[in-house]
Amino acid sequence: MLFDQETMEGWRSGQSQQTVNLPSLALRWFKSSSLHQIILFLIIFSSFSWSQDKAIKDPIQLRTYYFLEETDLSYKKDQYFSFIQSSTNVGLSLLDESISGMTYMFFGFSLYSFVQRPIFRSDLSTLSVANLSDELPRLQKKYKRTRSISTASTLFSAVLLSYLLATDTFSKDKKPTMIGVVSQIFSIAVTSFFFESSEEQYLRLLKKEYLDN
Repeated sequence: MLFDQETMEGWRSGQSQQTVNLPSLALRWFKSSSLHQIILFLIIFSSFSWSQDKAIKDPIQLRTYYFLEETDLSYKKDQYFSFIQSSTNVGLSLLDESISGMTYMFFGFSLYSFVQRPIFRSDLSTLSVANLSDELPRLQKKYKRTRSISTASTLFSAVLLSYLLATDTFSKDKKPTMIGVVSQIFSIAVTSFFFESSEEQYLRLLKKEYLDN
């Protein structure tokens, strides 16, 4: 009996051994207090408040966000596509020794847009319920003026190229290509003259729903 008692006292229980194997005394005796619960509550509440602040609450801004979302998502891909296309056109034209000033011009346009406008921006994102009555007419005039200038410059380019084609400025092997280019430029000018841009149509819709009523 004495031997059994000494043997039992000489060995630690399994629970004691598990306690000794814990990393530190502080962790073994850690207990959640009211202070810990308060700190955890403040962290969760602040995170929720931050996410709520980031949410778009203005109905005009929310509607404009969804209107611009598709363009915003495809903008970067379109930028890369235009730049790669114009760069390839320049490279192949140099190898073929058929490069022209127009090829350099289109490459310059795509390079400028690629470098100077890497992120999509729109003046429509400034619209809100508070400034709609002032900003909407201003943006309508701006987009209409921009479309008018673009239409005039595009039409001028089409007329100039048509004159060059009529005076046999281009060689016979380049004429079919230039006829296609002139047709495309002329169609862009006519379409831009008779049809509003998507931004103008969106502003007209907002005006009808929020200002005319």
